[in-house]
Amino acid sequence: SIFWLAMDRNYLPVRVDAYRPYWSSTLPVGSCRAIELMEVSKGIWIPRHVRRFYYKSEAAKEGKSVVSQQVDQTVEKATLNPEYPIEFFHKISLDGPPR
Repeated sequence: SIFWLAMDRNYLPVRVDAYRPYWSSTLPVGSCRAIELMEVSKGIWIPRHVRRFYYKSEAAKEGKSVVSQQVDQTVEKATLNPEYPIEFFHKISLDGPPR
């Protein structure tokens, strides 16, 4: 993967391109871009709007970049002082936050 960092925004990744050499070493199979950044506190930045692109792997193997899916995500709320018990961070699942 290749990361583009915003040096003036806490080195926040503003773009990431993911590659799978089996399909192509020059065309990404996925890309994520920060469309809009938001300063939540003095000097603390987060991506407010992110756009993800998924590309057809078979097309990349043929030297073509074809978007198969585009997903947009927008942050509606961010807090610097969340009030979660420490146990919340001990029971992390790949399926999502603990219930």
